[in-house]
Amino acid sequence: MLKTSKWLTDFSSQSLIQKRLKGDWRNFAETTVVNAYYSAIENAIIFPAGILRGMFFNYNNPNYLNFGAIGTLNGINTLGENIADNVGVREAFKAYQAYAKLYPKEKMLPGL
Repeated sequence: MLKTSKWLTDFSSQSLIQKRLKGDWRNFAETTVVNAYYSAIENAIIFPAGILRGMFFNYNNPNYLNFGAIGTLNGINTLGENIADNVGVREAFKAYQAYAKLYPKEKMLPGL
């Protein structure tokens, strides 16, 4: 366990100074993590190797079960963010409507 932790620390430190290779398998090799997450650096949802086994993904399952399980996991992980985004858009629109009542003469967006 200590060797693995040291390797991971060294790898992480080296990755700060080396050019990133998109799709580098070592980014996905975490077999103990069973949780997908969003990587802003790669602009991708990352599925660590630990997810691609057992109940989330099984080579012998029909593909509709594999896609459905991963889609469900995806939805669970992004639900909180989606709620926050929707509330933010709604509140921004309400604030703009209040502003527009006070200042009705605003220039149109060019091109509209």
